[in-house]
Amino acid sequence: MILVILGTIKLEFSRILREIEENCMNNNINSQIIVQSGYTNYNSKYFHTIPFLKLEDLNKAIETADLIISHGGTGSIVNSIKKRKTVIAAVRYAEFGEHVDDHQMDIVSELSKKGYIIPWYKEDELSKLLEIAREFKPKTYVSNKIKIIKFVDDYISKLK
Repeated sequence: MILVILGTIKLEFSRILREIEENCMNNNINSQIIVQSGYTNYNSKYFHTIPFLKLEDLNKAIETADLIISHGGTGSIVNSIKKRKTVIAAVRYAEFGEHVDDHQMDIVSELSKKGYIIPWYKEDELSKLLEIAREFKPKTYVSNKIKIIKFVDDYISKLK
């Protein structure tokens, strides 16, 4: 099963759904596809869209998915890579009205460089990314949250 996560920002992101649908028509995708579509209104005979999933249902879908295709939001990506899922992360671009700026480019680029995800930039063909995903082994995600909290705690202690 492929899970597509478009996030919850109040902007359309139908560009990637059109490419997913095209790959279904060309038989590049033969899996069941579930789309958490957010505010993207899109109907397809190839996949089922659900505007918003409860967190518990989203986590279950991530657990059972063979592949995650996500927008470039940190929450969606990190939630998936913590579960060692193969993630293709599509950047939302301001030029297409998909986001207010291009910060997702930085997020996707950095997580890709570290070996956690497969980036999907506007010039990339999904069919090629799907081929890469078949062999891709994501690196184990290591959070720096504890180091950051310790750093902040130490800094505040020194101020006292």
